[in-house]
Amino acid sequence: LEMLPKADLFKEMGYDVLLYDARACGESEGEIVSLGYYEKEDLIAAVNYLKGIGKKEIAVYGFSQGGATAIMAASGIPDLKCIISEATFDNLENAIDNRFRKYLFVPGYIGTIFMKPEAEKILGISIEKIQPVKEISKIKIPIFIIGAETLLL
Repeated sequence: LEMLPKADLFKEMGYDVLLYDARACGESEGEIVSLGYYEKEDLIAAVNYLKGIGKKEIAVYGFSQGGATAIMAASGIPDLKCIISEATFDNLENAIDNRFRKYLFVPGYIGTIFMKPEAEKILGISIEKIQPVKEISKIKIPIFIIGAETLLL
């Protein structure tokens, strides 16, 4: 539901919009969220669905995990026109680090030490594979990345 206002904005500008819930999110089945690694397959399937119903000019917008998913899926989607990635992370290790510093007020490396092995056990992959920043060089279409760092006083 949090994407509905943005979807409405795109609709008002004349674009068709497809919203879907990736695995283990919203109304979709599943229990494991991989922060884009497995979800990229869901995005590829959604784009293939659009192509199957005759849509040709396809762009992808993703927020946070959706932005990471869009970046990691892009090289597997031929003929994609562009990507907009908002408020995503560069790699999972930094995302864990930032969360621990921001919400628990402890050095981020502590979170990484404890969370990395558990995350890898749950996901069945090394978190080194969840690095949108390394995928950007493979993208040959326009990509608009929106991000900021807020300084709280």
